This record gives sequence, C-alpha cells and structure tokens, in this order.
Amino acid sequence: MEQRYPEITDWSKEGRARLVMEHRPVLSEMLRHSLEQVAEPYGVEALLRAFGFSTLEDAVDWSLQAFIERELELTRIPRSWKLFTQPRFWLAQRTGLPGFRRKMAELEALRRRGQHVSEAQPTLSDDAAEKPRVEEELEQQRLRERLIATLRLLRDRTCASLVLWWLRATDGLRTGWFDPPVPPVREDDLSKKARSLITHDALFRFQCLHRQLVQEDGSSGLAHQVVREWLFRPCGDTPPYRRDDAEVARSLPEGAPRQTRALHHLRRQGVTALLEKLIDAAGVPPAGDEVETLFEWTLLTHSVTRTTLTTFKLDEGAMPELARRIDSLPVREAAWRKS
Repeated sequence: MEQRYPEITDWSKEGRARLVMEHRPVLSEMLRHSLEQVAEPYGVEALLRAFGFSTLEDAVDWSLQAFIERELELTRIPRSWKLFTQPRFWLAQRTGLPGFRRKMAELEALRRRGQHVSEAQPTLSDDAAEKPRVEEELEQQRLRERLIATLRLLRDRTCASLVLWWLRATDGLRTGWFDPPVPPVREDDLSKKARSLITHDALFRFQCLHRQLVQEDGSSGLAHQVVREWLFRPCGDTPPYRRDDAEVARSLPEGAPRQTRALHHLRRQGVTALLEKLIDAAGVPPAGDEVETLFEWTLLTHSVTRTTLTTFKLDEGAMPELARRIDSLPVREAAWRKS
C-alpha cells in the first residue's frame, strides 16, 4: 500500500512559511532521514561536502528555507509532504540539475575507488565538557537520538502514521523539555475510544522496540513469532495498523497452526509475555535523578496502563493479574521537566 502524506494546500510563500513554522520538527526529521539514505553509499560527510553543507542540520535548514522562498514548478513535484522525502530534488535545487548530476557522478566515482571519507564522530573540547550547560545539552541530545532511532525503527517495522500517534501521545511529556508540539495525526473520523486504543497500541509497540524485546530468531517461541508478524512488520498506513490473520499465517514456519482461533490464542500469549517484561521494568524506578533515565522510565510508565490491556483484548484470564501489577506500579514526581 502506497504511503499517504498530508496534502499541502497553501502554496503561497506565506502558506509555506506557516507550514514550516507549525510542523518543523516532523518535516526536519523527514528531510534528515531521506538525506541520510541518499548519502549511505558515499558517507554523509562526503555528500555534505560535495554540496557545500557543513552539517546535516545545515542541509535540512537550507532545504526548508528553499521550500519557503523558491519558485517551485508545482506540476513537476508532489503537492504533499512527500516532497520532504525526496533529497535529490533538494540537492538539485542547491546546485541546479547539471551540477547535481556532476556531483553525484563524482561521488559515485569516488565510491567505486573506495576513497569516500567515513563519517567523523563529533567531539567536545575539554573546556566545553566542563560546562554544565553543554552537559545538559548533550544529555538532551543523547536522549533525543535514542528516541528518534526507535521512532525510525517503529516506522520501518510498522507504518508512518503510528509514529505520529506516538508523538501525539507523548506531547504532554515532551513539551517544555526538548521538543515543540507535533502536528495532529489524521484521524479519519475515529471515535474517542478508537483513538485511545490506537494511542496505547503505539506506546506499547514503541517500548517493545526501544527495549529490544522483539526477537528475530526462531528460538523466541511461536507465540512471540506470531506477535512479531502481527505488530512488528510493515503494514497498511490505515487503522488498525496491523497485518491481518492471513498475512500472519503465511509468515509462520512450516507446521505452525494457522487457524484463526489458534492464532488469536498465540497472539494473546505473546502480547502478555511482552507486557510482563515492560511491567517488570516499570516496577523498578531509577534510583538517581539522571534526566535521561528518569525521562525514559516515565515514558515507560505512561505506556503500560489498563487501556493497554483493553487495546489487545486481554479482558479475561491474564488481565486481573496484569491489571493488579499495573495498578501497583510506583509513581515519581516528574523532576525531569525543565522549568
């Protein structure tokens, strides 16, 4: 199923500027990811140098400014957010089409000769490392990078819309600390209950990936394999954002049961096992006040609730014990919030 992107309806310079101002975090991440992908064969540093950028953020900022200020030929470009997933278009805007082709040919020639420069790791001077302000910014950056890495994994293993649901669900936790609000996800006339269930589904799946609970090897057991194929494989970008029973059944090893009732029983077992691991982790709050650790633990406790049980229809059997454990999870003051 082809990825759906929000339409861009106002192409005036004022409208484009407003779009960037309101949705800059998401648009920046889309551009950043696409630039990293096109740079992969050559190295990010080599690509940036070829096109006259100092950093990836410099390239992203330039592209967003070009979107606002340049005269764009609307008949030749996507009229949706898909435009921000097309790095070659923005690089060609930087140099012109002939220049783009020449620079890409030069990069390809260097790659074939094995002469591209590997990415250099960022370093801090000793003086800067001693400054609390820099340490705080580094701490925020480390946390941001880990969250973004998991969001990319969530997108790649499910769909783009589930990432937006997660971002919306965590707005209240992230606002005022390091992220501005994100654009609302397309809801397609979903009921309040349906929105709540999808939100908790996104929170649950994020935590499973963030804590590396999803295993690929066959030794993980059949119940885990069923849940992996159900919840952690690319799916349609429309609710419920899951693969159907037929797709799951086709993905299972030879000899595995494929009847609907058996699959649902295995799904229940697999989700319960993952929930128990998340509850175990949430039951141990961090001892210190390190911002990164406390923030991630707070995210986890918001991702394991009674609504999570309802989301996966654990309304009998294991639910009383899981509900009791969820209700008894410790609570700490959100000391990680910035004043």
